Amino acid sequence: MMPIDAAWSVLKAVAGQPTFPVTHHSHPTRGLDAMEGFKPRSIAGLPTPLNYYGGKGWLVPQLRELYEPFRDTHSFHDVFGGSGAAIMGVNPKRGSWNDTSSPLVNFQRHLKRGLTIPNFGPNTKDNYKQLKDRYNHLQMTDPHSVEAAQLYFALNRRGHSGLMEHNKQGRLMSSGGHGNPNLERAFDLTSYKRPMHRWKIDNRDFRDVMRGLGRNSFGYIDPPYPKRQGQYGQGGFGDELQTAVRDAALAHPGPVVVSNYATPEMLELYQDDFDIETKTPRQGMLGANKRITQQIPEMIARRIDE
Repeated sequence: MMPIDAAWSVLKAVAGQPTFPVTHHSHPTRGLDAMEGFKPRSIAGLPTPLNYYGGKGWLVPQLRELYEPFRDTHSFHDVFGGSGAAIMGVNPKRGSWNDTSSPLVNFQRHLKRGLTIPNFGPNTKDNYKQLKDRYNHLQMTDPHSVEAAQLYFALNRRGHSGLMEHNKQGRLMSSGGHGNPNLERAFDLTSYKRPMHRWKIDNRDFRDVMRGLGRNSFGYIDPPYPKRQGQYGQGGFGDELQTAVRDAALAHPGPVVVSNYATPEMLELYQDDFDIETKTPRQGMLGANKRITQQIPEMIARRIDE
């Protein structure tokens, strides 16, 4: 356990979750079975199909361990769902995934229904720009379409560091096209349909989600890092919202786990009412031409009474 005064205070970069290596095939593959650890019929969990900035794949083994005593009695709720690494890794019998990013919500809803991805051609900067232009057009004209979901996947996997930053008009601003030929193929993601049919896909403010959870709900809350620039709904995610996350977790009548960047201020916010530990996981993300590894101190705060 790391003491408060030993925690890192500022780190500009936000790391993504480890992605799973994809084997290149000359023909469309059957789902993501080529991805390491993919076990669609096992409670050992699923890999997220997304390369996501700030994902929590590294925390999944601990979340599974914490949730296991409640698996038969409690639903699992991923309140800031992101890539879905948490709920997919835990693979509960019942639960929900929530996020305020409408394009990401659209992807997850189509993934739940059964999604296939066509071969979108060469993984080059020029083709990435063409795909992004088409995607941005759909955000204005048909944002809930299957094609918008397919392009979200393609742009995410081909983008730099898993970034999918949208401006206030809903246009994707990220760049990509790093030349990885493993992505120049079709993907069959329909293996996700069977486990995901048990989960609700939601698009609400975290406070509304938390207010709706009861004693037999296991809540997992992973908000944006403190002081992170960006959008949450119509605004940023500042100190007031960080405190609101703590208050929502504290008011929850069931077991709850919160993860966040382990700044001294964040540790102080949770230290009186939660069991806290800190970890510095080695997190990986896909950069422009190579895999980038960073170490960022993380806080895991929990209130669990079995």
